[in-house]
Amino acid sequence: MAKNDFSTEVLDELEIAQNNLNANLDNVDLFNTFVDVAEASKKKLMQKYGDQWTDPAEGKVQKESNDE
Repeated sequence: MAKNDFSTEVLDELEIAQNNLNANLDNVDLFNTFVDVAEASKKKLMQKYGDQWTDPAEGKVQKESNDE
């Protein structure tokens, strides 16, 4: 998955947000942006890869919810 164009693009966006935050750890806006990008990345990967996506925080495969 890490070499797939889609996942690479999603993870690159997350890395940019992480680097921005690391450059200025005291900036609340950068922290909030990082969290937002991380949540969006998780959602995109879950939507694209469905049963193959493992949430690192939970360590188990999740099914995408259609509630949203």
